Amino acid sequence: MRRLQTGQKLNNAITAGDWNEICDMVEFFRRLKTMTGGGNTERLPAGVVLIENASGSDQDRCDILGIDSVVISSADNIAEFKSRPVLSCITPAADYHTGKFVVLYEPIANGKLGYAWVTGVCPVQIQSIQPEHLYADITDSDTSKLTSHVAGGARILWRADDDGLGWALVQLGETALPRIYQCTSGVAGGEVAVKQLASDGSTVGNDIALKVLP
Repeated sequence: MRRLQTGQKLNNAITAGDWNEICDMVEFFRRLKTMTGGGNTERLPAGVVLIENASGSDQDRCDILGIDSVVISSADNIAEFKSRPVLSCITPAADYHTGKFVVLYEPIANGKLGYAWVTGVCPVQIQSIQPEHLYADITDSDTSKLTSHVAGGARILWRADDDGLGWALVQLGETALPRIYQCTSGVAGGEVAVKQLASDGSTVGNDIALKVLP
């Protein structure tokens, strides 16, 4: 569909802004159509889903985005929510997206729709901290790479470099994420205060009081 320039009108009734919004909607539903086999597109690997790049910048193939929300919620349209789920994804943050991310199957411009792995085997860059790390997870505020860890949302199947930045193959979606805590205070009144640790070693959320068994 051909877009209009600012100031142009269609039949002196529809403004350029309104027409361009219609074009965006048509593009959106054309991409949604491929999710149900309605388009002539390549066969997608298992575990690839449709997402919106809401990160604020263009992203390349194999970049990483954190899962933030859905484009069409159950409150907006329950039928579309059930049949055509679309994730809205942003720049990953350690506090919110540990174990909750996608790897882009194709380049996606900011504000546009495209495909990404949410499960399955995919290529990605990993910042290897230690050779013994068998897992990886998001790097805070960085869409270009994962960081190796003792636990995480991606199991490392192979990597080119055990020390430093390099390409790797990972398995998404099968890794349980154990909760790791850091003590923030000594025992008082039979309790000790702890905070959960994110994959980058930072603390997450408020203090949690744990009972100390005798």
